[in-house]
Amino acid sequence: IFFSGKGIKYGIQEILWHANTSIGNFTLENAAVTGTIMAADVVGYTYCSTVSNIKLVGGTVNVNYTEMSTEGMYGGIVGAGMASLITDCEAQADITLPDAFIKTQKISQWKKDIPQIGKRPCVFLILAQ
Repeated sequence: IFFSGKGIKYGIQEILWHANTSIGNFTLENAAVTGTIMAADVVGYTYCSTVSNIKLVGGTVNVNYTEMSTEGMYGGIVGAGMASLITDCEAQADITLPDAFIKTQKISQWKKDIPQIGKRPCVFLILAQ
């Protein structure tokens, strides 16, 4: 992850923090992360913490599958969270998996053609008209 300010870029390889911690009030642009489990551009895993008021613009999370990573837990701002508060965040990010796909169809068609997704992370968007 690179942070820039006043023409200077800062690289961060790994950040560790303890429970009951807060992070927020910043914008992160063009971040890129590659991970196997609990990967995200800002926080891979949060426990009993607060993540608030973060804007992610142009983020990328590349997922490398391993035996452990089949459970997923990937995100733009937070990969996985337990007993945490995530509020007032906005993400514009691509999450890329080796076997990712996009499928669009009417609800009536989904009943006839159910994709086999197994334990792969997925997002369902439903538009009511």
